[in-house]
Amino acid sequence: MGHETVGRLRESLGALSAGTLVTINPLLGCGTCDACLDRQPQICPVLRVLGVDPDLPGSFADAVTVPAGNIVPLRETMPVEHGALIEPLAVGFHAVMRGAPRDGDRVVVIGGGPIGQAAAIGARRAGINAVLVSEPIDARREVLERLGFSVTAPEHLAAAVHEHLGGTATLVVDAVGVEASLQDAVDVAAPGARIVLVGMGTRELLLRPYGFSGFERVLLGSYCYSDEHFRSTAEWVSEGRPELGLLIDRMLPLEDGPRAFHEVAKGTSGRTRRCSCPDRSPRRQCGSHGSRRSDEVREDRSARAGVSRHHRRRHDPRSAQDHDGHRRRLPLRRRAVSRSRRSGGGRTARSGRSGAALRRPDRPAERRHLHRHELRCPCGGIRLRPPDVPIIFLKTPNTVVGPDDPVTIPRRSEKTDWEVELGVVIGRRASYLASPADAQAVIAGFVAVNDVSERTFQLDESGGQWSKGKCAEGFNPTGPWLVTADELDHRDLRLRSWVNGEPRQDSRTADMIFDVETIIWHLSQYLVLEPGDLVLTGTPEGVALSGRFPYLKPGDVVEIEIEGLGRQKQEFRSA
Repeated sequence: MGHETVGRLRESLGALSAGTLVTINPLLGCGTCDACLDRQPQICPVLRVLGVDPDLPGSFADAVTVPAGNIVPLRETMPVEHGALIEPLAVGFHAVMRGAPRDGDRVVVIGGGPIGQAAAIGARRAGINAVLVSEPIDARREVLERLGFSVTAPEHLAAAVHEHLGGTATLVVDAVGVEASLQDAVDVAAPGARIVLVGMGTRELLLRPYGFSGFERVLLGSYCYSDEHFRSTAEWVSEGRPELGLLIDRMLPLEDGPRAFHEVAKGTSGRTRRCSCPDRSPRRQCGSHGSRRSDEVREDRSARAGVSRHHRRRHDPRSAQDHDGHRRRLPLRRRAVSRSRRSGGGRTARSGRSGAALRRPDRPAERRHLHRHELRCPCGGIRLRPPDVPIIFLKTPNTVVGPDDPVTIPRRSEKTDWEVELGVVIGRRASYLASPADAQAVIAGFVAVNDVSERTFQLDESGGQWSKGKCAEGFNPTGPWLVTADELDHRDLRLRSWVNGEPRQDSRTADMIFDVETIIWHLSQYLVLEPGDLVLTGTPEGVALSGRFPYLKPGDVVEIEIEGLGRQKQEFRSA
């Protein structure tokens, strides 16, 4: 085991120095057949797989040596544990690409386990927004909804296809691979549709040929991934995809590995784990040509076991990856709220618009404080004295819009600015809290927010009231997810922003002058916080106000992201 690998080179390799963060393509073809020469090792007649073939130890071994061509470098800025997701994500992306996705496709994914999730994500990578996933397990559907996909139980699939996609599917990915799932795929496929079979839930199944020949549907097999699709997936993950954090439940020490695998095999815990190892220790690195050792085990939300209806164990010993129906889905504790087409929000198939991530509050309470990074004067590096107490201002409800909605630059504005901020959603009424420690009980969760600001209105024309520069319509893009307080350690999250693809802000919540609990406690001494209030907590250096960057103009695109809370993207337009 251990074919999903991330680690560091122990020795230099060409232009890659020792210590470089890498992943390994575990597919080892012969290198001489037509398939290998075409960079399609997954269909090499003598394919061997790292961590699957008994004589090829995977990344749980002390050392692993692989051909140099199988090593793919990663960016140091990505969360290391996300590297272990590259392999299954490549499986899903390859399956979608086997179906030759086209503009306007309506996609149905059968099975919402790890490979089904990867296929849905792969369809989105391919530019397809109209994606529906059929999955019988509630916990899996929750994950997919948080990722922004439409979901349905298998028994409601026929009606859901028309409700969510507006018609039968032009591309179907069967990530289960048993007779019932393939029949579901045929039942919802439009005439001429492409059906991709990537799941391997059984060795044999009954194929009803009229469902294909009678309507000229095409059945395509998909196995693992091509070299190109593995590398492109590695690069895509390496760019930083905070939403992938939803696929990881928690981290376990390596010494708990035997117990975890025992529970998987016996089902004694009611939960199952697929374990792989993110590199956390500089002492345990990849050896020459990609060897690695790990000191932690990742418990992945994509773990699963044979379950209801058309989910059964696969029996193909050649498979290099787990497929939907292999293990039961982990029960979820996280309650991250994501947009859903069924509720009227979400990313629609036709427009691609993301609606508001949460209902606009009736009376938002927003306050602002500074990060330590903001204490630098843009001229000469003079350090200013930090404030003794948090600085407070209010924003109006109509500033709250969806994470990807366009933002209008106000009339007369010459200094519209961006601010990536951690947003705190209040869950219980709070007044006169006794101490900052009491604030934890009133926090419902956290969201990413762009606190858009007009600096002339805020500072020059404010009369001391910052709200003038904060309350233009749409000046508070929020989302894409709300993650509950018990599922996110907000004390050290990475915050970043970009303008037209160029980096601007990059800091961590650990640099805040006033922590979240102090902010909420302080606010409660002056006003009553109500459930649904949204509290913004300040922004790090890297805004236009610093003098280092130009202010926003029509046509500019701002992106922000916070670790574990997702990414936003807004185009700024003229009033």
